[in-house]
Amino acid sequence: VRVYETTITIPTYPYAAFTTEVVDPATGWTYRRFDRAAYQASNPQPAPVTYEAVVLENEYLKITLLPELGGRSSQVTLQPAGSAELYQHPVIRPAPWGPAEQGGWLAAGGIEWGLPVPEHGYAWGDAWGHITTPFGPDAAGVTVFMAFEDHLRADVAVLLPPGAASFTLRTRIVNTTRLAES
Repeated sequence: VRVYETTITIPTYPYAAFTTEVVDPATGWTYRRFDRAAYQASNPQPAPVTYEAVVLENEYLKITLLPELGGRSSQVTLQPAGSAELYQHPVIRPAPWGPAEQGGWLAAGGIEWGLPVPEHGYAWGDAWGHITTPFGPDAAGVTVFMAFEDHLRADVAVLLPPGAASFTLRTRIVNTTRLAES
């Protein structure tokens, strides 16, 4: 099993300039609210953006993680067939769906880690950290984690053994606040 870092260039609409930081009073969670009206009035056009990618690969699967886009697994490729197994949007673009209080969410596809609210969560566009995770003598993994300490956060380990066409997700939720879990 190989773990390596690379880059991926994806056409991306300029969404970040149209976000502002706000706090959800129910959870204490700081998140980015998207101003859809200002974004649409700007007549946005996509431009190539290069993202850091972390890849786990064995003879059967290639799993690509994008730490800069909420730590999401952007794609799982079945190596023998060369087939993409997850939906992947060809551009990174704000969509009108997701938590209403956010004004939208980033349509990128893949597997995203929604916290602390249902439907895409608040950390879809936040940069996450990542570390290589030992997983047995021949297996490997990557843990993506929310890089902040001031509220509920998630760590997600993506583990890939050799000789398997499957992988394991191990999630850990940490509440560093004085707020009760709900």
